[in-house]
Amino acid sequence: MKAYIITNGEYSDYHICGVTLDKEKAEMMKRFYSEFKYRENMRETK
Repeated sequence: MKAYIITNGEYSDYHICGVTLDKEKAEMMKRFYSEFKYRENMRETK
């Protein structure tokens, strides 16, 4: 059995966003958190 752990951030901001046993869900969560991080960065620069 494999567990997929989705993480985000760097160094002191590093955290776990989610855990799943399904590879497709893990890939979907990875895309979501990548886009979310991009949107947050865009919001900070304005």
